This record gives sequence, C-alpha cells and structure tokens, in this order.
Amino acid sequence: MLIACATFRTSAQNLFEDESGETTLNFTSDYYFLRFNTSETSIKLGGIFKDKEPYGIRFANRDWGKFANVNIKFSATDGLASLYDEGELNFGYEVNFKPGFITQRVNKKNKARLFQIFLDANLGRATYKIADSLNADGYKKARFAPKKFMLNINYIASSKWFLGLASGFAAQNNIDELNDGNVLKPYFSNSGIQINKVTDVKIGDYEEKNAFRIDNDIAFLPGWFEDQIGFTIYQRSAFFSLGSRHDAGLGIFILPKASDSPGYSSIGGIGFTFRDLANSQASDKNTFERGILFLFAGFKINQ
Repeated sequence: MLIACATFRTSAQNLFEDESGETTLNFTSDYYFLRFNTSETSIKLGGIFKDKEPYGIRFANRDWGKFANVNIKFSATDGLASLYDEGELNFGYEVNFKPGFITQRVNKKNKARLFQIFLDANLGRATYKIADSLNADGYKKARFAPKKFMLNINYIASSKWFLGLASGFAAQNNIDELNDGNVLKPYFSNSGIQINKVTDVKIGDYEEKNAFRIDNDIAFLPGWFEDQIGFTIYQRSAFFSLGSRHDAGLGIFILPKASDSPGYSSIGGIGFTFRDLANSQASDKNTFERGILFLFAGFKINQ
C-alpha cells in the first residue's frame, strides 16, 4: 500500500499490498516506513533509497537512475500469545531486497510517464505448529524457509494509474489453507485441580512446494480529497507441477497528503482477498468464506 517532484509527483507515499504484505508495485520517494498488517499479525520496517535527479545512466535514449528498497518483516506465525514459548522465541521473519532502475518522460501535454524494472528477492524463516496425534505434545513443528525471486515491471501514468506486473520463482506452503485448532496438555495437577496448557495449532496436511508465479496490481487515485483516497485490485497466480492456485482482491486505502511536512504520517486501509478462486483444494467453504478481510496501518518517516 505505497504511492510515489519534478513534473511527475513521486511523493504519494503509500503501499498497496495484499493480505500477505506482497505487491508488485514499488515507489521511490526517499523515506523510511513502519507498517502493521492484521491478517498475518506482522510488523515491517524498511527504507527506500534512490539516485537524485537528473539520472546519470544513459540507455536506450533515456536517462536512468538506480534505486533500492530494503525491508524486514517479523510475524507471529502462531499468534501473539506464542511469541515466546517453552523457553524460545517463536516468530517468523522475511528479508526483502528490491534493487532496480527507474526512468521517466514528460510528453507534450506535460503529463509524466514513469517506468521501473527491478528484482524482488525475498528470504526468511517461519515455524508452524501442526496437529499430530502421534506426538506426545499433540503437535509437530514445521520449519519453512520462504524464498522468492521475481522480475517486476512498473508503469505509472500521470500520478493516477499505477500498474505492476511480476513473474518468477517462489517457495510456498499451504498454511493458509489449513484449519485453526488447539491441543490441550496437562500443565499442573493437585488435589483434583488440573490446569491444562492450550496451544494453538493448524489442522490438516501441511505441504511445501515450488511455484512459478505471475502477479499483477493496478492502483488508481481518482483525485478525491487531495489524492488521499486510493483504490487497488490485484491478482496472484501460482503454477505448481500439479495444479495451480489463483487469488484476487481489492482494497481502499488512505494516503497522506503529498504536501505533508517531514515527520510521521499515518497511512492505512482495508482490503479483501478472495483466496483460491477455482477452489483447487476442493474446500467445502464458499468463495467468501475462503476469503480474508485485512486492515493495514503504518507510519512514514521522511528522510
């Protein structure tokens, strides 16, 4: 959920993302940010850096500049109550790096067009508790190493339309397709009083698989309230060796004013993702029941 001075105003400062914090869009104003996502109970810290204009690389009859977006995300994979469990920290993390090139051109009508091409690389670690009746604890731990390497292309027209397309490789799992549950384990017993420890788990067959991904995002600023309202639609497709999965969603987001003075700027929004549109997992839930509603909130810190 992020948006982009020269004739082309690259200072719309928000991020358009899905419920997992992913987006094919990248914006290159210089600032740091802090974001919270309710759907996966995560916090993300990062910064965006780019060359000053005029850009110094000449290629294909255009001037190009370099930029990089670096962030790290921490997530409570088993809920906030399990961040510290049985003497050890229990959270997931992902480190993301987006190096790329940017160019822009202003036409005869003084309308700007911005083009970006960049690599989206992601590495991390996550641990999940999966129900297992054969285990003495009632669950087993599954350790997952998320990774993603995708090539992204962005096109931004007149600070109104933001188009993103990406394709590449990703290591994925089916954790969001499993059901929530819990297991009880005796914790204390004395004089007929028994206290059980309740552990949240995922129920079902956990799987990891590699995928070829094709993602795209479209964001639009209609010009309402000084461009403080934005809309987005997005699509995520993953193709596996056996089968595929397609998600789609939409969101409405509140952006800070482009004229905001340096400091903290609150940003946020609400969105809904329709998961597994074709119901490839043969779930007995309908399209809306498989979906997820999410909220986004964060702060931007100008450099």
